[in-house]
Amino acid sequence: MTSTRITFETVTAAAEEIEGRGETASVRKVVAMLGGSPNSISPLLKKWREGRPDMHATQVAIDPRIAALIADQVKTAAVEASRDAEVRLSEVQDDADLIAEAGRAAEQLAAELAVEIEAARAKVLQQSGQIEQMKADTLQVKADAVERVQSAEDRATATVTKAEASLAREIDAHEVARRALARAETKLEVLPRLEGDLEVARAEAKQARTEANAAERDLAAVRAELKSLQSAFERQSAEIAELKAAMKDERKRADAAERELMVRG
Repeated sequence: MTSTRITFETVTAAAEEIEGRGETASVRKVVAMLGGSPNSISPLLKKWREGRPDMHATQVAIDPRIAALIADQVKTAAVEASRDAEVRLSEVQDDADLIAEAGRAAEQLAAELAVEIEAARAKVLQQSGQIEQMKADTLQVKADAVERVQSAEDRATATVTKAEASLAREIDAHEVARRALARAETKLEVLPRLEGDLEVARAEAKQARTEANAAERDLAAVRAELKSLQSAFERQSAEIAELKAAMKDERKRADAAERELMVRG
């Protein structure tokens, strides 16, 4: 069922259509036609009823020519009025039941909404606690991440420093090797000249060895002669010592003789 916008005009049109079918317009029937809430339709339908002319009052016509039938007509009108009142009472009761039912449904809905609101409030509080915990966890994660990043930066700095030192040592080693290679290349360049010099040095060494051998032979002869001279010197020294001892004795004897002469004289 498509819901129509509820206004006094739409309620009036629906009620008149229901009345036109020979039925009594009630809140339930109007709701069935238009949709909407009984609480919004009921006051508009009441306003429509209050503004209707009393059709039964105009239908009660007294026939002046039939005075004898007045009582019957009044009785009939009373019966119809009573029946109409009963119908209206039934409609009012039905409308009241419908409104009460709508009120109970609204109360039930309100209670359910209150439970849902309370559950939502508890959930919000729980989520608030979870959010606070998540914030704390996030701050801790950030702090841990900063610490890990700082530690990684420190390790990276130490690694870079170590790598730079190792690279410097390698550069120094390469420089030393380069210089050694340059010296070796220089030596290789002068090697032919050095080989010539070596041959000359070998010839000179050979000549020097020959001369050294001759010198050794001469030295041996000189040593033999020196040894002979030393032996002769030792003999002469002994002889000189003997002569000195003899001269000393002679001097002693001469001194003694001179003293003896002096004594005699």
